[in-house]
Amino acid sequence: SFVTWNIAMTYEPPCYVSYTIKGGRPFVITNDYTIDCQLGSGGSGVVCSGTHKMTEERVAIKQLFLDGRVISSVRLLREIKALKFFDHENIVSLYDMIQIPNKNFHEIYLVMDYMDCDLGAIISTRTLTIMHIKSLMYQLLRGVKCIHSAGMIHRDIKPKNLLVTKDCDLKICDFGLAREMSDVGCMTVYVETRWYRAPEIVMQSQTYGQEIDMWSVGCTLAEMFLCEPLWKGKDAKHQIDLILQTLGAPMPEEVEGIGNPDAQKYCIAAAQKWGHQGIFHQMFSRFDPEGVDLLRSLLMFNPRARADVGTAIEHAFVRPFRDEEPVSALQFDAELDKDLNDVNNLDFGKVRQMLYDEMLFFHPALKAQLQAEEKKAEEEKKKVDADKAEVVEEASQPAPSPPSDTASGVALRSAKEATTLGPVNDGNGVSE
Repeated sequence: SFVTWNIAMTYEPPCYVSYTIKGGRPFVITNDYTIDCQLGSGGSGVVCSGTHKMTEERVAIKQLFLDGRVISSVRLLREIKALKFFDHENIVSLYDMIQIPNKNFHEIYLVMDYMDCDLGAIISTRTLTIMHIKSLMYQLLRGVKCIHSAGMIHRDIKPKNLLVTKDCDLKICDFGLAREMSDVGCMTVYVETRWYRAPEIVMQSQTYGQEIDMWSVGCTLAEMFLCEPLWKGKDAKHQIDLILQTLGAPMPEEVEGIGNPDAQKYCIAAAQKWGHQGIFHQMFSRFDPEGVDLLRSLLMFNPRARADVGTAIEHAFVRPFRDEEPVSALQFDAELDKDLNDVNNLDFGKVRQMLYDEMLFFHPALKAQLQAEEKKAEEEKKKVDADKAEVVEEASQPAPSPPSDTASGVALRSAKEATTLGPVNDGNGVSE
């Protein structure tokens, strides 16, 4: 684990190195790493390949920008929390979160597994054999089984989010949309790239479950067969039309409780145009029969009839690669969604502080240093407060009263009498 790289007895401030990447943008990391080249870029950030100096491990370093919006910052936080949670061969590992120099930051750097490319790039080469497809499909199902066993939904499974090495090892990445099953009652409708969305999402269902991931797995399998996306809808209506044309229109009982009433009526009426059979078997007649059987079980219109990951991973199509499938021994911590569900009750400053706290997990010496400084500051504050309280207490005490005139007169007479009486004889002839 890369976390052990950052364990130290005492904290030492890091040295930062700035690289200039494409477009002249700075890529600023600590000198624990060197950068080799830029692997890719997008609206949310840049990915470079690099090397960890101490271990000589090759890594991918992901620069992610904070745009000041709560919703995008929460997505980054979700991904970090999810990647920290999982430890599985088919889920990408988060090894380090490069130390943030101060709390007024606008970008973060994540150190992750180095992978050669994504599955979409491999599919586009049209070089996948049936054994490649079986192996990749089995690995995808292994990863999904672990995610689902932890009570989570990935919500964005697609070839671009499946990273692959030159040895055909596959890992699932991009958990920015991941959610827990404990909160299925108030999920957001916008999930996944449209082409990989399940019918219940396209039809605007407010509640859904892990079945939406299995639909996306089916779309990915179809893409490996066809070497192109199965359905490339231009909008929601076009997407549902393409699905109905391929699978056939559902029976009324199959759409009950799915989406809004207008969408249900539209799907049922589609039987007049495409019937109930569709063109699925014509489209996939030239492919491996067992693979097509698995595909059809994943692309069931009714989510209740769709194969779950436990059923899919037992299918004969992936049997040559069957092995023990590790599951998550723990349920994903409910704290993730509990704190982040309602973005209306969060502000950017709070989310940024939460990101900073996640960074401290990877830098225990820094965390200990900050805790010691905080404790010292609290003790000094307590001392100052105690001193102030003492001053206030003294100021509130009444001043001593001056002696009265009667008392003064007695004191004066006694003093005069003492001076005029002279020495006292004790009776023994000795004067005091």
